[in-house]
Amino acid sequence: MLLYRENITNAAVMIQPSLISYSFNSLPAPALLDVASIAADRILLLDSYFSVVIFHGMTIAQWRNMGYQNQPEHQAFAQLLQAPRDDAQIIVWERFPVPRLVICDQHGSQVIVFFPYIRT
Repeated sequence: MLLYRENITNAAVMIQPSLISYSFNSLPAPALLDVASIAADRILLLDSYFSVVIFHGMTIAQWRNMGYQNQPEHQAFAQLLQAPRDDAQIIVWERFPVPRLVICDQHGSQVIVFFPYIRT
């Protein structure tokens, strides 16, 4: 029923989820839905319509846990961490029913996050 109600882009995401890769070496780019897309220095954003997952590679997660994003000399890292969150917030904001947002780290557990928002 939801498939018929949605536009072409959202209907395609229901059938074939999208995966976006974020890294220092390149702009955000589509990635293959394959284990080969997982890397220690990469952040992945998976959109499967009903769930949105932000996955941090092992190195990225360690740097985040050490607080590098809070240091002025590591502004590029702070921007790299923020970019997938901004994109995920746009997805969550515009979609109904609201997808579940999961943030997880390589070799770690998941955290389910709900963005506070107001629909008008």
